[in-house]
Amino acid sequence: MTPRRPDSFYRKAKREGFEARSIYKLQELDRKYKILKPSQRVLDLGAAPGSWLQYASSRVGEKGFIVAVDVNALRADVASPQVEFVQSDICRIDTDRVTEKAKEYDVVLSDVAPRTTGDPAGDHERSFELSCCALTIAVSVLARGGTFVCKMYQGAHGTEFQKQMEMHFEFVKSQKPKASRSESREVFFVALNFRPGRGA
Repeated sequence: MTPRRPDSFYRKAKREGFEARSIYKLQELDRKYKILKPSQRVLDLGAAPGSWLQYASSRVGEKGFIVAVDVNALRADVASPQVEFVQSDICRIDTDRVTEKAKEYDVVLSDVAPRTTGDPAGDHERSFELSCCALTIAVSVLARGGTFVCKMYQGAHGTEFQKQMEMHFEFVKSQKPKASRSESREVFFVALNFRPGRGA
């Protein structure tokens, strides 16, 4: 596989001290949908290497709180009393581990992605499975009115996944941010105004 050449978003991330170019995807979604606010409680799933965590931490401020979860270790330096890291597979984690310090969350972010194989259908299936795990966690920990943002690779289950989200949220929209590479099959779902029990 030919290595990807650094682009303008990659170079900008390095200049501004962010761990990865993906920060600008979240930033674009945040500016459009007003996702992150001061003092919020945020659960960041698939947090490594840590650029979304860096951005979210700057947005919620010192009075906010973030729990970050990933099977891999973080590369970003986010040592702060407002951030707690749990190294775990999101599909196997006990939700008690993420509700010890915050019983409910205002926002759940998921930038989780499988290791790609070059097989679009197979990568989509694995991405769909991870996204379903993230949605299950979001539904179990979000406060009423909360927000869920989730990345998934495009494919046959896209409409099905959006319908699952619509069972729990009043507004669901999918889009591809400008910072996504043109060849990337990723799409981001933004779900606003969580309603507990709506999908029961």
